[in-house]
Amino acid sequence: MNNTLPATKHSTILLVEGIFLFILGLIGITAPYYFTFSLTLFLGSLLFVSGVIQLFQCIVAPSAPAFLHALLLGIASVILGILFLTNPVGGALTLTLLLTIYFFWDGLVKLFTAFQFRKGRSTPLLIFSGLVDLALGALIWSGWPGTAAWVIGLLVGINLLFHGLYLIVLSRQINQPV
Repeated sequence: MNNTLPATKHSTILLVEGIFLFILGLIGITAPYYFTFSLTLFLGSLLFVSGVIQLFQCIVAPSAPAFLHALLLGIASVILGILFLTNPVGGALTLTLLLTIYFFWDGLVKLFTAFQFRKGRSTPLLIFSGLVDLALGALIWSGWPGTAAWVIGLLVGINLLFHGLYLIVLSRQINQPV
């Protein structure tokens, strides 16, 4: 039996993608302020373009199912996109506030779940993860609105760095004995 990962000609693509994401992650970590506002502008652009496309679809196919839903979502996406593009500081504040709420909510849900399944082997890890989420939420909230300038860039940067590192390692493992 062969104990290697499946051979693929795509290991070079994985390596290049990993290096790219790793570098982006380093930029996010070393320049979180600029990365936060770049992400806010990018999200604003995506919302605007997707909203315009959805509104165009409504014009072209007014009898399509869920027309009103698509129309309202398209209008909301265009407006939110414009707001993020014209006021990236406000967009970063909004995104940071939503992230804070997410961390608090996720932490509470993890703790509640852990106490429901007290006897599981992974329960201590789930409790730890919930406490980390609550601590992150508290850290962000304690400095809000000042944290809005850097926290999203830093957290996305950390995520990109580790995902890039994973892809680099994965690309090197292809065709290597497991």
